[in-house]
Amino acid sequence: MKKINLAATALLLAFSLSLAQKSYALTSSEVISAIDKAKVLDASIRVNAQVTPELVYVSTYKNPKANDHDCKIEAVLLAKTVMDLDSKVPRVEVRFFHQNALSRYKKISISAGDVKAFASGSMSEDQLLASLALTEEETKDANARATSYLQENQYVRKKKEVSSRIDKDIIIISAGLDPTLDDDFLKLEALRLAQKGFEAVPDVKIAEITFYDASADLTNRTIRLNRDEQKTLSEGLASLLKDKELKSEQATKLSPEAFDVTSYKAKDGKLKAEREALLNRLKGLKEAGVGYSKDINRDLVEIENALDSLDESQLRDKINKLSDFIGKYEENLKRAKEFKAAGGKDQAAKAGKTDSGSAGTASSGAASAPAVIDNAGVILKDPEGYVNYLKGKLKGGENHPNFYNKILPSIIDTLKKAGRGQEALKFEQQMNDLKARNAGQ
Repeated sequence: MKKINLAATALLLAFSLSLAQKSYALTSSEVISAIDKAKVLDASIRVNAQVTPELVYVSTYKNPKANDHDCKIEAVLLAKTVMDLDSKVPRVEVRFFHQNALSRYKKISISAGDVKAFASGSMSEDQLLASLALTEEETKDANARATSYLQENQYVRKKKEVSSRIDKDIIIISAGLDPTLDDDFLKLEALRLAQKGFEAVPDVKIAEITFYDASADLTNRTIRLNRDEQKTLSEGLASLLKDKELKSEQATKLSPEAFDVTSYKAKDGKLKAEREALLNRLKGLKEAGVGYSKDINRDLVEIENALDSLDESQLRDKINKLSDFIGKYEENLKRAKEFKAAGGKDQAAKAGKTDSGSAGTASSGAASAPAVIDNAGVILKDPEGYVNYLKGKLKGGENHPNFYNKILPSIIDTLKKAGRGQEALKFEQQMNDLKARNAGQ
């Protein structure tokens, strides 16, 4: 459990809010999203939120290594994040649930006045933490207990919102459908959710799990399991896998597959400041939604692994080349923002003419494609204008392979996910025509 120094974070020093107890317009989703972006908690830890007129509840899981002091610090940072979102929030109550005891949690309540007093300097960090009471409580609410438990125990799918309700002897579990998973993996996820639902609510006999489809297709997937079925299937699966060893191996070097730009910290050693600067730039691209080449991660990992084998001059050369590589994506992001701000085809045309001597992507050849910005807002506002803008950046225009193999599929996929399948048809036809025309080249 890393120690967090409130003063060092400087998160609260610039904090300013009104104590007026007026109404505020927040949703639970907005609170959860703000907490995720603030990265107060580890990315693997689930968070739930409930907004009421009197206060905002934030529920999460207690890190087993965290002591009461750590919980208080996390609670203050969570409260600050919520109050930053809306300065009229009068109080935030944070609940840290025990992972192995669903009914028990540690509770701490933080007022706007507490945070304002610390930010103004009238209360020290020690005084603030000493004034906050962390109490142990227990909940009997089966629905609340089941929902938080299910959120925490997803394991196959990407992070999706999970909710549940109890109807007599049935626990009805609702989750978002991950379209990348086939039926077998969905059944495994349903089995896991059913198991955790039965653990959370011992009185229910049946688990009904529905994966809701948010795409234009609207094809939901539902499965029902009773306790005996779940137990038999889980035991059978465990039996099949018991002889399959999951080995623990100590890695000697960082691998590109394990690299996560959001959590990785540069190693101590040569040119650490320069390497940290590269990491921060990549984090900025990721937060902006830019899908950059995997070669960047590979090159950065290569640099980190070569600190002992390369001299400073060789290392600097690699860092400078990677910096130029990243710069191309930053330039594309800048132009995409300009396009979005103008919101029209004229701006796309201008962007296509601006700085025509520079490559649209990070590789050295002028025939390469620009980085595709994973920005649904830009695409949905003016898909045709955005397509023309990207096409104008390619040597060869629409006949460049990256145009019909990467750019058009991305546009088509974005439109379909937004329920605009009819609009996507013309781009699909364009893509197919270009593939046929350029087949064999």
